Amino acid sequence: MAQAQALLIAYACVPGQSGPGQRAARRALALAGSTDMDILSARCHDRPHIEKLNGKARLLRVSMRGDTLGARLGAFQRAVRRQLAGGDYQLVVFSDPYSGVEVLDARASHPHKAVFDAAQPAWLELLSRMESGSEPRDEALLEEMRTREARCYAESDAVVLPTESAKLRLSLLGVTPRLVRVAPSAVELARFPLPARVRAPGAALRAVYLGSGSPWQGLDVLVPALARAVQLGANVRLSVAGVIGARLRQLVDDAVLANVADRVDVHGEISPDEVPPLLAASDVGLCPLPAIARNEAGVSPQKVVEYLASGLPVIMSDLTCAREHLGDGDAGLLVAAGDPESFARAVVRLAHDEEL
Repeated sequence: MAQAQALLIAYACVPGQSGPGQRAARRALALAGSTDMDILSARCHDRPHIEKLNGKARLLRVSMRGDTLGARLGAFQRAVRRQLAGGDYQLVVFSDPYSGVEVLDARASHPHKAVFDAAQPAWLELLSRMESGSEPRDEALLEEMRTREARCYAESDAVVLPTESAKLRLSLLGVTPRLVRVAPSAVELARFPLPARVRAPGAALRAVYLGSGSPWQGLDVLVPALARAVQLGANVRLSVAGVIGARLRQLVDDAVLANVADRVDVHGEISPDEVPPLLAASDVGLCPLPAIARNEAGVSPQKVVEYLASGLPVIMSDLTCAREHLGDGDAGLLVAAGDPESFARAVVRLAHDEEL
């Protein structure tokens, strides 16, 4: 009996270094065991247009040209429509509203089940980019994305959300999807061996930040928190991995001005294979998300799941999603969002209490 044809669509580099790219790869490989799997993703600058993902799923990457985000999204949407018209898919999974409306509309001529894997609150993420200046303000595009996202929630055959708080948000918005399931971010535990962490007397506490420099990550807390922790008597080093470009330069400049540059280790862009050894060499993971709408919507940060898989205690902003991941302090310390003093005191507490 022939397997069902399935397509996964992700406006991200797959497998890539970003949370969305890695999540899409894991979802596709999970489905590849029971379906004939295709993946349509954004073009990665150093990867071919077509390849096999782990020998299990056919990966098709789309080059998107355009001076604006709207133009690039338009190019991706055209590629989605072509792929849907040329395939005979019974299941289509999409991870953002940029392509979701195309998937929903295509059911009129090519019947398939449409699943919205809504790991990120896309229009709130776009709003954060515009408010931070990393994307030009475009009210028309923002409203279009908000409308698209609402339609994807309401009309998909199933919606997959990352947290219970994301599910609650939908009910507060008055949106009732046909079927909702919660599936948090995940990792392959076998990739993250648990080392025996024993710090030598007098050795520095090794704190790590893993992730991008996106405006909703709260990077501006890291250096002031490090400087204050040192001032309070903690011997601590900070490793920063995944941050590149202007935001990394700003972080390094801030460290120089705060006189802690000699305590900051910069790793730049790293591959997924480099993540486990980096975390194995660390003592605590940091997640300083600010209390903005995007983060309050119920996200499931990939970095936190990887910290936990590595056996690291986590210092995380006290948001609703943080309590879902850490409980009430069972797996880490919850601190005031956006407050370097609160983060610093948590670092000091862990630096001075090996048993904790």
